Amino acid sequence: MSFIFAKKESIGKRYFKLVKNQLKVCDGSKYLLINKCNFKFSNENESAVELNVNEQCNDTLILANTGKKEITISFEKGKNSNKYQLEPVPAIYKLKPNEAHDFTLKMTPLCTSKINETLYVVAESKKEGIEKQKIQIEFSTKISDYIDSCDIDEREFLGLNEYKDMIWRGYCRGKPVIIDYRTNEDHQLFEREVKVLESMRCPTICYFYGACHLPHHECLVFDYYELGPLNKIISEREMPSEKIRAKICFDIVKALFYMHENGGIHRDVRPENIYGISLEPSMEVNVKLAGFSKARTFSIQWKDKEEFSEETGTSIYMSPELLQHEKYDTKVDVFSFGITMIQIINWKIYKSKELLMTAYEQEKEFGNDFLSSELKDIIEKCLEKEPNKRATMGDIVQLFREYFSKK
Repeated sequence: MSFIFAKKESIGKRYFKLVKNQLKVCDGSKYLLINKCNFKFSNENESAVELNVNEQCNDTLILANTGKKEITISFEKGKNSNKYQLEPVPAIYKLKPNEAHDFTLKMTPLCTSKINETLYVVAESKKEGIEKQKIQIEFSTKISDYIDSCDIDEREFLGLNEYKDMIWRGYCRGKPVIIDYRTNEDHQLFEREVKVLESMRCPTICYFYGACHLPHHECLVFDYYELGPLNKIISEREMPSEKIRAKICFDIVKALFYMHENGGIHRDVRPENIYGISLEPSMEVNVKLAGFSKARTFSIQWKDKEEFSEETGTSIYMSPELLQHEKYDTKVDVFSFGITMIQIINWKIYKSKELLMTAYEQEKEFGNDFLSSELKDIIEKCLEKEPNKRATMGDIVQLFREYFSKK
């Protein structure tokens, strides 16, 4: 007695029979079937909805091989692939004759963008050679802090930043901005700076539009302020009234108080990192704090603020504990502000701490028209050498409120 055993049918062939009615012949292909050629990505269970940047969404591509030979499936990216991450799963697959297989297209937008472009499914057969099938991907995102480099329009070169990268005045989405490039900065430091900026939303902190995270285009985009940095304002403009100079100081204090209350530390307070809006007394805000490349938030790396010990900042503005590599906290910003405040009140930029402190001591001894007793008291409390005796930024806020209540 003889037995005839039927050859067991593969999963791929059974799946091909199941989905065959959903498939169509690819344009110009001799052996490739596809379920669709247009992929409009949307959030799960929603259609025609803008995607969230950095959130993955998926779609399914089905391919079948009607030829007589095995083919290898792979994918070729489009020209804007730096604006999104498309991960086909599997990325490479050997598709046998009369078999079908699912490919999950995992799409993650990397910046605010609107994409409509062509990708290619590459099918390679030893006998038939290579075929490329066009597929169209389409999606748009919600507005986010992740900026498309195409939205940035550079107009005027302003100079170099501390990383020897270019700073430009320009436009972003039609609004005047400062474009601060970071191509020479470590990527992790760049991302850390962005996290700090995203968490700091205060009227006296420079408005952060967002960052371009794309390769070779990493930059920070801020609101543009016509007067420029405070060191330039002090050097080029006549000394304003004491009220305006004190108001400038108070704006900086409010920004730093906000940072400290929200788990941040600036670590580089100086006139170059403060931008002027107006010197008019009627303005609610006269200056804004900027320059967050050395800033940190306690929640990013440290459990509490006592664990800071690295030396950073600009030497003339560094507190004693920072210069001596001791552990420190937000009081370093208070000291830096004190040094900055002397220059604002005197309306003069000093090249060294020695020159600045000499001038300040002479003013204290002989007196002048620039330094009222209340402002002198604030400076003294900021420049206390012992951190535990130095005022907090909350103390300084209260002292300024008392000062303005008398004016």
